[in-house]
Formats: sequence, structure tokens, C-alpha cells
Amino acid sequence: MNLLPGDKPMDAYSRVLRSVAEKVSVDTNELAKVAMPHLDRKLVKQPVMTSNYNVTFVGMRKQIRDQLKSRGVERDEARRIAPYVASMVRSAIDDVFSGPQNVMRWIESAAKAINETYPNRAIEWITPSGFIAIQPYRSGKTGKVRTALQEVNLLEISEDSPVIKAKQRQGFFPNIVHSWDGAHLGMTATAMKAKGREFAGVHDSGWTHASNAEELRGVLADQMIIMHGSDQIGRVRSHWSAAYPDADIPDPPAYGSLDLERIRDSEYFFS
Repeated sequence: MNLLPGDKPMDAYSRVLRSVAEKVSVDTNELAKVAMPHLDRKLVKQPVMTSNYNVTFVGMRKQIRDQLKSRGVERDEARRIAPYVASMVRSAIDDVFSGPQNVMRWIESAAKAINETYPNRAIEWITPSGFIAIQPYRSGKTGKVRTALQEVNLLEISEDSPVIKAKQRQGFFPNIVHSWDGAHLGMTATAMKAKGREFAGVHDSGWTHASNAEELRGVLADQMIIMHGSDQIGRVRSHWSAAYPDADIPDPPAYGSLDLERIRDSEYFFS
């Protein structure tokens, strides 16, 4: 949400909360008035955060129910309110993040098609760095190794181990996004090295000396524009066509209209 210039950082949780409150305020459902006093940023934060990790409706409902109970709401009342609020949060997420949600659903449908056609093939994709990422979700043999200090659980898997289809589908969207984050960080590290600047990074966070912070901000923006200026979705789709030629993979959603060059003018795009 901070890719475009703004006077202050945008907060995804507050934006979803506003949408939920708007929906509830005009809803004629008898639960609307009951739920309204409980609506705040903290109530929607965990469901919004985990929506990127394919949280189910049941999981979202439990998150909200647990949050309500932690505030002293009676158990039966929390159980009555939680499904209603969860449905409103899901609807608000679809409205606020329509583009990412469309991509997530396309990835899920592609994963399902691959699993159905190639039931014992792990799902793979090509990252912006050119690496092939493969999800390791397979069933295997478990065992325990006891040492003098502790007990270690081990899982033995191989390419012949059965694929866990549910995990292949559920993990796909967050994993592919994380692979893009990692590629962006790697591109940034390479660019900073070429400039002779110190750089350290973990996952999707980058550091440099304070005197180079503004330069790092510019490099981060440049590499983001370079990476997403290429058709990453199309690249993934082409790789699937070659790796899984018999799978009936649907066409990806249409690209949006974001002008990537405006990222350079956004003070908060990486903060």
C-alpha cells in the first residue's frame, strides 16, 4: 500500500478495519450492532496478516473468537460474533486487496491443476533470480534420535515420498512471494556491492551504514522496478507449461495499471 507517494505510511490493518466498519454499519444483520463495539485494528490484524498465508475461514474465525475472549467477552457471545466478523473481514480483504487476492486464487487454481495431473510431483517455479524453487512438502518416515542432552525428531523424505497435496497448495502463494522478496534482496545486495557500499540483509530487510541509508533506499526502489518491470507472472506460467505440459493451468489475471516509476517518489515504500 506504500508503493505510491503519500504524506504518511499507510496501514493495511487500519484500511481493512475501515472497510469492515463501513460494511457492518449498513448491514441489517442483527449481529451488526453486536459486533460494531468490538471492531478495532487489533481484532482484524491477525486475520489480515495471515490471509497472505492462506488462512482458512475456520482459522480466521478462531483468531477473532480468541481475540474476543481475551477481552473478556463471554464464550458463547464470542462464538456467535466471530463467524460474522470473519465473513466481513474476508469481504473487506477482497475489496482492499483485489489484485493480490486475484493472483493468490490463480496460484491456488494452478497448484490444484498441477496436483491433479501430476499427483506425485512437487510444485516448482522459477524465481526472478533464475533459480528453480521446489516445495518439499512430502510425507516421510519419522524417527527420534536421543542424545545425552536432548531428543531430536527427524523426517526422512525422498523424491519418491508421497506429495502432501494440501500443503503444496496452501504453501504456494506465500512461498512464491517470499522467493520474490529474496530475489529482490539479492539484487539489492549485488547492486550495493557494485557501488562499494556495505550491505546486510535478512529475509526482506536490508541494512547499511546510516550515511548510506538514502542511497540504499534508491537502490531498493531501482531493483524493485527492474524486477517487477519484467513479467514475473508470465515467466512462472511459461515454466509451468514446460514442466507440467498436461496440466490444465488457467490464464493468469490481467496486470494492473500501477506506474512502477512512481515507487521512487514514495518515501515509505520500504520502511
